[in-house]
Amino acid sequence: MPIPYVPAQWEVLKCDFGGLRAPELNKPRPVVVVSRAFASRRKLCTVVALSTTAPKVVERFNYQLTRKPLATEADVWAKGDMIMAVARFRLSGYWFEKDARGTRCYERIFIHADDRPRIREAILAALV
Repeated sequence: MPIPYVPAQWEVLKCDFGGLRAPELNKPRPVVVVSRAFASRRKLCTVVALSTTAPKVVERFNYQLTRKPLATEADVWAKGDMIMAVARFRLSGYWFEKDARGTRCYERIFIHADDRPRIREAILAALV
């Protein structure tokens, strides 16, 4: 279900990239929002893909997070070369339980401050 709010910078969400074709991102996957919320751009945000699969060859645009934002034993990698502006309808949150009425209880997850500068560096390494 799409999120009903403008996501915050550094928030971790799920993004459905359905409709795109390989080698583009083309399946649901975790992402981190890297753009700030702009009043004139409420329906769109810029995201970077996250992955629990280590790259075959680690490049400057790959960054292994030091603090895992997802409930996983696997390492989490930011893929600075996979940056995209997406519509909010593609984004959904992470839920951890259902309340007494059966409604999902969502948790807002954020990238730790220690990892943010390195994700920025990974993005820049992919662009310059």
